[in-house]
Amino acid sequence: MTKQKIANILRELKIPCWTEGKNVSVDSVNVRCPFCDDHSNHCGIFTNTVRFHCWRCHTTGSFGYLLSRLTTFSEDECERIVRDFDTTFGESTVDQIRNIFDREEEAKEQTKIAEIDLPRYFEKITPDIDFPLLYRYLERRRVSLETIIGAKCGICRVGKYMNRMIIPVFFEEKVVAFQAADLTGTAEIKYQTSNAKINSFLYNYDNIERRAIIVEGILDAWRVGKEAVASFGTHLTERQKQLILDKELDELVMCWDGAAYWYSREVIKFFEPFISVVKVIKIPDGEDPDSFGRDRIFKFINQETV
Repeated sequence: MTKQKIANILRELKIPCWTEGKNVSVDSVNVRCPFCDDHSNHCGIFTNTVRFHCWRCHTTGSFGYLLSRLTTFSEDECERIVRDFDTTFGESTVDQIRNIFDREEEAKEQTKIAEIDLPRYFEKITPDIDFPLLYRYLERRRVSLETIIGAKCGICRVGKYMNRMIIPVFFEEKVVAFQAADLTGTAEIKYQTSNAKINSFLYNYDNIERRAIIVEGILDAWRVGKEAVASFGTHLTERQKQLILDKELDELVMCWDGAAYWYSREVIKFFEPFISVVKVIKIPDGEDPDSFGRDRIFKFINQETV
């Protein structure tokens, strides 16, 4: 999505935004973050991922989710605005949005599962792969080679995702999205995302059974283990909530980083009527499941409830 289109959507919805100036990067449009006491437009929506990140409170998520917190529209409605909005329409904003919502075929498309291709220069990681940059990354992040091989990850040596590790996201054994993790440690955007619909899924969803531990990122999920699913940010979309309900779980544990604890307590209330045991883990501020460690996470799981 272009920078101009992001700005046009925000302006049509009467949301103040900045395309240049303080805190604005060359590939972002910035707004004042609705998740923290932001007075200087720290929240950037990025053109290559169509996702936002606040440099002040570190909340991340899809552009549609951000719009749902800045307007009176639901998250699903905002996701459709992002997908379908066309500023060349010769009609009012209200009429345009109404037309978007009335498209039954678009609503049906939300439930379709389409497999995607991995990047053109994707190279599957094997036990004998020769790529020193990858080994330095694994050592720095305390991740084993066996873990990323088991996750069917690959690397790109050239192309759009050069020097990134490609982490596939599976749903019903299909590759539906991927994240490209920067291996150099120097890129401005650590994780590039294949498409804006990644928040329609949960990483490792196919493998959970009776208990799910919801964490923010994929490395958090690797650290916690096979019962963990990653939500790709400290929020859950309506689609992700439904996926969790579809599993008919006995226990659900929210385990986002410390800064998202109080918001986690609000999110978990949605599941209380449907799941026998719901818990929220309070990780100390400045830590996340990846840094906190599996043993300490499970100690908290066995002790803490909402």
